[in-house]
Amino acid sequence: MISFAGKWFAPDFPFMNRMLAVFLVTLALAVIVSLVLPARTDQNRTVTADVDYRTSTGFNIAGLGVILILAALYATWW
Repeated sequence: MISFAGKWFAPDFPFMNRMLAVFLVTLALAVIVSLVLPARTDQNRTVTADVDYRTSTGFNIAGLGVILILAALYATWW
């Protein structure tokens, strides 16, 4: 909606600049709304203290393989 208004009222404003302006306006609105509205403490919160974030050795080796293949492709055709 903000981008459409920018296109309507300033049609000569470049697209990428308009996207930056829309992002900054949206960010400012989000900050204002989060500061104005009180925080709700009765929400159901997710507890992640007991979650294990380690990955398996096979996953790590496969990830390294993907990175090496992509690096070789970029080095070859960049």
